[in-house]
Amino acid sequence: RMFAHQLVLGSGMHTFQKDQLERYRKAVIDPKAGKALATLLKKLERAGYVLREATRKQVPRGMDPNHPRADLLLREGMYAVYEGKVPRDVASPKFVPFCLKHFRATWPINAWLLKHVVK
Repeated sequence: RMFAHQLVLGSGMHTFQKDQLERYRKAVIDPKAGKALATLLKKLERAGYVLREATRKQVPRGMDPNHPRADLLLREGMYAVYEGKVPRDVASPKFVPFCLKHFRATWPINAWLLKHVVK
């Protein structure tokens, strides 16, 4: 018997290591890389995915608090998640395509992180 009431499926990185955080911040302020991230995050939000919330109250020292993507500088991890009811088919083979649908939709975050943050 199942007692779970909510399902959470996510893509991205929960918390960056120090070197990853430095690369993330550089990529966020980079005109091309940062704009690409902001664009894909807006698309995911419009599709109903929940994004990693800010973990800082102020941008890191030495960074422009008025930067157009300053809100992204407040994050020390980056991910998007699907949050919803546990589907009826959770214990059947139909659950696999359900999960894949959400992982495919949120894959752009992983692709961006692989290109700009993970080395």
